[in-house]
Amino acid sequence: MANSKLSNLSNYFIKYGFVLNDALIYNGLENTFVYGPLFLAIKTIIKQKWIQEFITNKNCVLIESPIITNPDVYLGSKHLKQFKDCFIDCKNCKKRFRSDENNSKISSCQFCKSEEITNPRNFQLMFEVNKDKFKSEKVFYLRPETAQGIFINYKEIGFVNNLKLPFGIGQIGKSFRNEINLNNFLFRLREFEQMELEYFFEYQNLNQVEQLFSQFENLVLNFLTSFGLKKENILLKNVEKNDLAHYAQKTTDFEFKFRFGTFELCGLSYRKDFDLLNHQEFSKKKLYYLNSKNEKIIPHVIEPSIGIERLILAIIDSNLTFENNRYLLNIPFAIAPFQIAILPLVKKLNEPAIKIFNSLKNEFRCTFQDKKSIGKRYYYQDAIGTFFAICFDYDSLVDFKVTIRIRNNKEQKRILISEIKNFINKFING
Repeated sequence: MANSKLSNLSNYFIKYGFVLNDALIYNGLENTFVYGPLFLAIKTIIKQKWIQEFITNKNCVLIESPIITNPDVYLGSKHLKQFKDCFIDCKNCKKRFRSDENNSKISSCQFCKSEEITNPRNFQLMFEVNKDKFKSEKVFYLRPETAQGIFINYKEIGFVNNLKLPFGIGQIGKSFRNEINLNNFLFRLREFEQMELEYFFEYQNLNQVEQLFSQFENLVLNFLTSFGLKKENILLKNVEKNDLAHYAQKTTDFEFKFRFGTFELCGLSYRKDFDLLNHQEFSKKKLYYLNSKNEKIIPHVIEPSIGIERLILAIIDSNLTFENNRYLLNIPFAIAPFQIAILPLVKKLNEPAIKIFNSLKNEFRCTFQDKKSIGKRYYYQDAIGTFFAICFDYDSLVDFKVTIRIRNNKEQKRILISEIKNFINKFING
């Protein structure tokens, strides 16, 4: 996937501090990043929005399960046996790349085009941590998804929270994959954060499943478009049976038209009762749940799963333009890292400008900047997506007014300091 358009996008992320290459003083580690304040601000907003849309008032609860658990979990879930990728090594350039199918269709290296390549081989995606030689010979793993922490504990969670079917258990947390190809910036990472909901329900018939699945498709689509992603750039792809994950009966991939190509953004899967039945069989513990008639049943599950880093990549990608040697990030006001920038014309005016900052910071996401010329500061705020820039100048000391600059159209208005909040709220709410 790696190409010049993705490279240009990654350069923007790094230039403006959305992400930083980790451990540079030790020459770093391939595709390992520190998320800066701007990135983290968007991440926090996305999490809050996900909780609001998928958890709150929907008979759903949120949990946090451990990253390292009993490794028998992954025997029961079949991950150790079936959670694998296919890869090919190039004998010429020594690079490794993924093969979507374990066959001989690929005839040359995707990097150097050499035909000196190995046959496709399976590659375990589970991240091995260590062997606990003092207590057992078991190998421990970092979790590949947050879902298993929900499945193995769902019965206790449902019982103590008095949840009646249908109900959902959600989790936001880190997952880890022993990825083959790490040349795709934030699109494919060893360590990433997921938002997953396991929705448990009593199976009645296929029509019921299709209706419920369709409801979740609309929920996911509305969630994605709420961040400014256009519907025409989101494609719903029904995954073919041969390409389904080992646990899935049905999956819809939500693909997005990135500037560097069309790729999967997130997924929705009908996991049937695969996980619970397998854990019940392997653990020898009963994982039934009581339905409304007090009958013991194994629920079926529908799972929307969204990777946060990939979603942020899509949000920035779809809102970033480069014109006249300048970046402009037209990100929606609701998810802009900073919504308002307070910019004193010169440092001598910092004190009254800071008072404005303090009056706004509890209601809006604000930043205060006094370095470089006012023009360069405007350009910088445009590049990181700040919606409004407020300049406090010498006239402000006399007329008690400031100049407010609107990012999208560069329009500037002179307004009373006492009217700043009203102006912003009226502008945003139409």
